[in-house]
Amino acid sequence: MSLLESHLRVPAGTPVYWMEDRGQPTPARFTVEEQEYQSLQQQAAVIDLTHGGVIALAGPDRVSFLSGLITNQIRRADEEHVIHAALLTPQGRYLWDFTIVQQQQQLLLLTEPDRVDGLYQQLQRYVLRSKVKLTNMSHQMGLLALVGPQAVAALTELFPLLAGHGLGDESGLGRMWAVAEEVLLWRDPRHAGFGWRLLAPAQQLPRLWQGLLDAGAVKAGLLAWEHHRITQALPRGGSELIPGLSLPLESGMLEMQGVDFTKGCYVGQETTSRSHYRATLKKRLYRIELACDAHGKDVPEAGTAVTMANGHEVGIITSVSRLSCPGPGATTAGLAILRSQDVQESGGALLAASVALTAHKPAWASWS
Repeated sequence: MSLLESHLRVPAGTPVYWMEDRGQPTPARFTVEEQEYQSLQQQAAVIDLTHGGVIALAGPDRVSFLSGLITNQIRRADEEHVIHAALLTPQGRYLWDFTIVQQQQQLLLLTEPDRVDGLYQQLQRYVLRSKVKLTNMSHQMGLLALVGPQAVAALTELFPLLAGHGLGDESGLGRMWAVAEEVLLWRDPRHAGFGWRLLAPAQQLPRLWQGLLDAGAVKAGLLAWEHHRITQALPRGGSELIPGLSLPLESGMLEMQGVDFTKGCYVGQETTSRSHYRATLKKRLYRIELACDAHGKDVPEAGTAVTMANGHEVGIITSVSRLSCPGPGATTAGLAILRSQDVQESGGALLAASVALTAHKPAWASWS
């Protein structure tokens, strides 16, 4: 559940429209989702992500323990940097992804709300004799996201001591600052489009939320945030990264700074390295534009098969924006995992449940 739920329900005259995200209640919108999306694009928007999962790893073996499991170099996660990584099956298939944050004498793994219990159990199986203690902190700590061109201005207004510390540097993905006691700020290590994150104990979240609003940020719900994520073709665990099926490189984990090919061995390394160096990946993540129907409403849902005009199956839709379709003749945004060769042969013109769609290579993609 949202750790801000009781706080957001209190003010009179400020309605919050709630929805479930991965089984957890979170604000869908505060006003009109299209307006919130415009604020996110043009100003700075704060999003409630406090319903996510947080697992703490303590103990003297925590670094070496994670090093043999994850796709990224754990030693890069220090007092000034965070990293993103994944845990795979021995066959190299995706299971979980998470951001790793060092806080004092522990490592925090931040993951999706519906995946935290399974990740905790899997890590517990790996512990064996390692001197590592796991704690599920999901109800004690939470994340706020701040996204938009005015995000740096809002952050320096809220935390004046950050001025002149390179907050807006383009090369600063993953940079982290301790901005208050037990409060950490970082720029998401995956992509600039993911914005900034504030991690804090539950009791401090209402103060930080209001502080960001006072500093010029605008409230935005999950609908606006998901539309932004989808239009930028930013992958999400459990959507584009499908547990037990996806190869991590298909959905851009290399471009999202989540895989290190110079580190030591980890679970699933052989398949991941082979698919990269031998260029054997057949599927990739694409941004898609879906045609609205005559009523401007119905579009195919996530899980719908994508085909060529002759019925040949190309892949599957993984995410579709839930912002209102503007009307007949217009399009809405989605993401899909598709076979690259088929996309090239079709010129990107495909179908999903008889609805026309166009596939586009993401702007961040390094593959040809």
